[in-house]
This record gives sequence, structure tokens and C-alpha cells, in this order.
Amino acid sequence: MSANDPSTVRGEVTWHSSDGDSGPDVGLSMGLGDGKLLYVGVLPDRDDWCLSIYHPVGGREDFATFDDRDSAQRFFEELEALVRR
Repeated sequence: MSANDPSTVRGEVTWHSSDGDSGPDVGLSMGLGDGKLLYVGVLPDRDDWCLSIYHPVGGREDFATFDDRDSAQRFFEELEALVRR
């Protein structure tokens, strides 16, 4: 991921799914600008749903875990609404 990656544009939301045609069963990401990306979803090295920020330099920073996918998705939707204001 680079600072010029279109998915890092502030407010840009991307669904991540295991089969490409379904809803976000793997995760959701939202661009924060300046090459940063907020990610809520399953991480390659974890089994639970996590809240992470990917930085263009320094990689991934993990902040929280969620009890289940529904809790994670509700949290993401609340954050998305705040960013889009």
C-alpha cells in the first residue's frame, strides 16, 4: 500500500469478501487520507475480528478486537458516518 493508493482516499470504503460476490464477510476498510487505511476485519495472523490502522510507513497497528462480525460491522458503520460528516 502506498500513499497514492486510491483505497486510502479519505472516506473511501472497500468491502473485503472471501468469494468476491458476497457482503463483507472478511472485513471492511476505509481510507483515512495521507496513505492511511482503517481496517475492521479478520487478520491473517488472528482468528477474531480486529480494528487496525495500516500506515504507509510502519505497517499495521492493532487497536481492538470484537466479539463477532456484527459488532465489528456496527462499529465500522458508526465510524464511517462520522468521517462522512
